[in-house]
Amino acid sequence: MKHELCKYSELESFDAYLASLSSPIDSFLEEHILESQFYRIVAEGREIGFFAAHHGSLLTQFHLVAGENRYGQEVLADILGQNQLRMAFVPTCDEFFLSHALDKYVNLKKQALFFIDSKQPIKLKGNSLKAAYRPAEQSDVSTIQAISGNFVDDLVRRVSRHAIHVGHLNGEIIAIGLIIKSQLWANQASIGMFTHEAYRRQGIGAQTVLYLKHVCHNCDMRPLAGCRYNNTKSQMTLQAAGMATMTRLLRFTF
Repeated sequence: MKHELCKYSELESFDAYLASLSSPIDSFLEEHILESQFYRIVAEGREIGFFAAHHGSLLTQFHLVAGENRYGQEVLADILGQNQLRMAFVPTCDEFFLSHALDKYVNLKKQALFFIDSKQPIKLKGNSLKAAYRPAEQSDVSTIQAISGNFVDDLVRRVSRHAIHVGHLNGEIIAIGLIIKSQLWANQASIGMFTHEAYRRQGIGAQTVLYLKHVCHNCDMRPLAGCRYNNTKSQMTLQAAGMATMTRLLRFTF
């Protein structure tokens, strides 16, 4: 068995891997995956699976094709033995990777929650502030930075690509929304929001998520979201806007 450096687009088994997941992943994990180096696992001249490493130390992918997955424990031990991989990001929607990481770990941390749209009708509280929303313009960049700090990376480029939206009240920007289209799945996008500190706890966060969901649905995109595992406020905001979580992102140490 040998490992060959490759691009994920060159893998014969990558589409089957995506199809095997029981639910989608958000942009945080997707970006780690896309920034990883991919390695084709080859036995007797055939691709039997692949793995991926982020910055040489974090395992972000481990997959074997049907028929070869019975050797999963042996192959993972070989991968860990030949590389400096001491940690792994594993979503609970990836049963194969999750099961094998559980065989090898010495420590486990709950990293994040991933959300999908429950598609249930949502009625916000009657006393909530009512913001209006629009796509952000380049003239909004300095205001967005002043309100949200480093919430949005590569802000100018994202504004030019219509990935940033703003909520305003009486001419003042009070909320920022983010839509990141998936590069791995067609018609999926991760959404995120930030509320001006002076306008929190007044229903603006949930309104922003509802608006972002509406934008996604109008573009035939499935909205996804994520937040850190211990970020209770973000979780409550997403749930108030009809987002539901079934998937966790776990950080394993081997």
